[in-house]
Formats: sequence, C-alpha cells, structure tokens
Amino acid sequence: MHLVEKLNGILEYVADANETPENQEFLRKLGDYRIQRQGASIYFFAKSDNRQVLFCNIFDNTFFINDTRGFALAAEFGTKRFLIGQARSALTKEQAQNVKATQFSRDLSFPLNVSAEEKSTSFKVVTLAELLDIHGKNPDKFYENQAELFHRCADFTPGKQDEYLTGGNKVDKFCRFNLENHQPLNSTVTEQVFLLDKQNKVVGTISATILVQEDGNIAVYFYDEIVDYFTRLQPEEKSALEKLYENEEKLSEENQKAAIAKIIEPRRLELMEPLFAAARNQVMQTINKLSATSGEHFIKDGKVHAFIRAAAGRVDSYKALGCGKEQSPTYVIHGPPTDHAKMLDRHIKTWADQQLVKVAKNSPNEVQPSQKSSYLSYGKTVFSFGVAFAAVGILAYKFWPRTSNTSSLPAPESMARRGLGNK
Repeated sequence: MHLVEKLNGILEYVADANETPENQEFLRKLGDYRIQRQGASIYFFAKSDNRQVLFCNIFDNTFFINDTRGFALAAEFGTKRFLIGQARSALTKEQAQNVKATQFSRDLSFPLNVSAEEKSTSFKVVTLAELLDIHGKNPDKFYENQAELFHRCADFTPGKQDEYLTGGNKVDKFCRFNLENHQPLNSTVTEQVFLLDKQNKVVGTISATILVQEDGNIAVYFYDEIVDYFTRLQPEEKSALEKLYENEEKLSEENQKAAIAKIIEPRRLELMEPLFAAARNQVMQTINKLSATSGEHFIKDGKVHAFIRAAAGRVDSYKALGCGKEQSPTYVIHGPPTDHAKMLDRHIKTWADQQLVKVAKNSPNEVQPSQKSSYLSYGKTVFSFGVAFAAVGILAYKFWPRTSNTSSLPAPESMARRGLGNK
C-alpha cells in the first residue's frame, strides 16, 4: 500500500498487488471518507454528509476525534487521540471503556479569560506571519533558529525529542510553523504566538489548534510551549548550572535533576507567564473571527474547552499559571503510531522537505535542508541518535559553544534525556 496526493491536497491510500487482508480492511474503512491536506494538517471528512470526523497534526502525533464515527477510523492510526465536540459530549461510560478513553492526569484546562494586566508586556508579541515578515528574504534562517531553540529548551520526554527530529530538525519545524496551517478549513485553524526580545530573537513560542464544532462548541489545544529560559539566568546561576551539568559533587541522578530544576524552573516561569497571556489574547481574537461573535460569550456559556498537556514533573508550574482550575474533563486515547500513521507522517515530511528546498533557493546563500525526509533517512536518524546516546552513556552531556551571551549558556544536548521535564 502507498499514499498519493491528488489535486487540492486530496490524499489517497492505494492498494498494491497482493495486499494484506489487514490493509484491505483499512482501505475498505477509508472508502467512506475523504482525506485532505492543508499545509501539514490533515482533515478526514465523511463522504455521506461531508462532516469532519477527524483532524490530525501527524507531525505532533495528535488526532482529534470530532464525531463518534471517527473512533474506529482513528484507531487505525494509533498515536494520541483527543475527544472533542460530539465525540466528547456524547461519550458514555461504557463507550469510554470500549474505546479505552481516559482522563490523563497531566491534561489540564487552560484559562482563556484575558485580564487587563496581561495586555502589557516588555516583550514584543508577534504572530507567525509577522515573524516571517521580520525575517524577510531569509525565512530559511527562521526555521534554523526554531530548530536550535527546540533543541536546547524543549525539555520533554525522549520520545518527544525524537519526534522533533523525525525527518530532519528543520523539516519538523516547517511542519509546525507554516502559514498554510493557519488558513481556516472547516472552521479549524492553527495559531502561534512568539515572544521577541529587543533584537527580535524568539525567547518563547506556543501553538494552539482551534476547532469550532457544528454544535457551536469550540475546542482549543495548546502545545509546543517552549521558552528560552537561558536568557533569564544570572551569572551565578550559570556558574551553578555548569557545575551541576558536570556533576562535580557526584550527586545521584535524582538529586542532580532536582538541583538543576530548582534553578531553571523559576526562570522558565518568568517567560511562560507572558507567553500564556499572549496565547490567550491571540486565541480569543481568532475565536471571535471564526465564530463571528464574542469569544467571551462562548466561555460564559461553557462552550469552550481549552486544554494543555503539562510537562511531567512540572504540573505545579502549569497550575501556578492558572491551568487546571476548571473542572472540564479531557478524554484521550493513547497508543503507538501504526504503519498507516507512519506512512502519513512520511508523506507530510516529504512535502515539507520539498517546500524547504524552495524556501532555501529564495534565501541568501541557498542553504539547503540538512536532511531529506525519506523513510530511509528517518530510520537512520532514529537509529544513529539512539546509538550515539547509548555510546556516551546515560550521564554524558554535550555542551553548546561557550560565549559571553547569556542565551548561549552551555547546555546538555538533550536535558529531556536527563528527565528534567517530559511531555
């Protein structure tokens, strides 16, 4: 079986000769649905009534089930599947057990009420379109910078770190940050905000998927919240961190992680607070546009379900920012990505790689993408990454080049692998 793309982003899984019975059954199920790509996002519509039953950001391994008809179809792809709209409101206890939908402890409500105090910040707040405009003729540099920021500061699980590398570091960022994702299709859209310092360098970013349902309810999922906390560290904190990274005092791994987090977490929160405030403001503006009415009206009527998955070990920090106060249950189904999902991911990464080639050709020096997103490259990336870490050992660290700039504080290549935070 293989995947082809037709006009207008229509995707189709096509049978090969001597197809397996399992794939034949999968293709039979797909016969009732139309699959359409918009940027790096994927929509599944029922052919019978043209209603959206699934939405997918495959680069983030995330599906959203809009309609109960989407349960069986989403199961064919695995990954993380959130229930929204009719699928969530109509869920019974028995059905939840049948589809293995649970309430995950780190899925917290995200407050959307914008306070007057939050509307002012010392950082410049921009959207993706505005940030790309700042980069002008060199958007390739933007993706390079985002790849570097995620590499240093996305302290999530090793699995999430590998996800950020799949298909190539810059390829992954193009999937996450491209304007086609921002074009509304069936009242579903992605929004992103960025905090910039005085030199227009990104010190924080967060993304949100906004899905307006036919019943008037709205789901908002926040993800990829990354801040450059190294820019907030004081000289004595930098010195203390360097010693902790090198573990000069021979601390146990648990004590070492706790000591590092004690320094980093307050600095992270200093940036997360204005970042969350900026995200609230932008999402509310988008809801107003999509619904042609006041977003506050929807919130008051209980029609907005906004949520975020807190990083493991940092739930208290998210709660300090107001997350989890609303008792609004979020249901999710977990599972590994299937071969069908991996095929879809490869297709999107190949598309992104081709787009990056075009971007690079229009950028100064014609810098080419560092890695193609073929399945072979994907396998080599994950394999070589795993071998490298196995070779250096669980407590080995690599440091970024030392400079006098605070933002270039030496950091381990992947602090997530030290368990400083997970997602």
